[in-house]
Amino acid sequence: MLNDVHLMGKLPVQDRDLLSRLSQYFDNLEARLREAQGWFIFNARRERSARITRYITAQLAGFRPLISSYHLVWRDFALQAYMSEVEMAGWSPTEEVPQPGNRVEQEHRIATQVSRGTSFHMLSSDLLILSGLAPSQAYEVLYLDKIVATRHGRHLASILITPLMPHELADRFHLVKGAGDLWQRFLDRMYQTSLIAL
Repeated sequence: MLNDVHLMGKLPVQDRDLLSRLSQYFDNLEARLREAQGWFIFNARRERSARITRYITAQLAGFRPLISSYHLVWRDFALQAYMSEVEMAGWSPTEEVPQPGNRVEQEHRIATQVSRGTSFHMLSSDLLILSGLAPSQAYEVLYLDKIVATRHGRHLASILITPLMPHELADRFHLVKGAGDLWQRFLDRMYQTSLIAL
């Protein structure tokens, strides 16, 4: 993509700069991941986000299976947040084998398995890519913070791509009542370990 001068000439200056910086990042990916260095990319609306995500996933394909990565679009992340923080919160299945007619319990078990699988990949992959990040519910903010905090604690890199500007994303964190310095803690973790692009 970077070698196509014609294509690069059509991109905005910010995108050309970002793709150049991303190219340097992937040239030294193993070292970057050892440092848990990721990206926090703001102002990436739909078309720009898709272009960036395609570039990232194409670059990562060359590192498999040595480096594991997991990509989620925000819609899927929000669904996972809902399942984990709302629907499954406090639910504990009975220890008995569900009866064939007990459809609700079977559906809960399936949903739990899917949710656990997604959580496992988000929390254990060498690199997590989350595109389209745009929380609209408090439980999404809380789940995002939990995932980023856990990955930070495990020294794992994340690439967060959001259509929002920093102040707009900060406003979304205020969806959580009594959150205090939740946004500042989140931002500090990302700034400690991420390259930033607007």
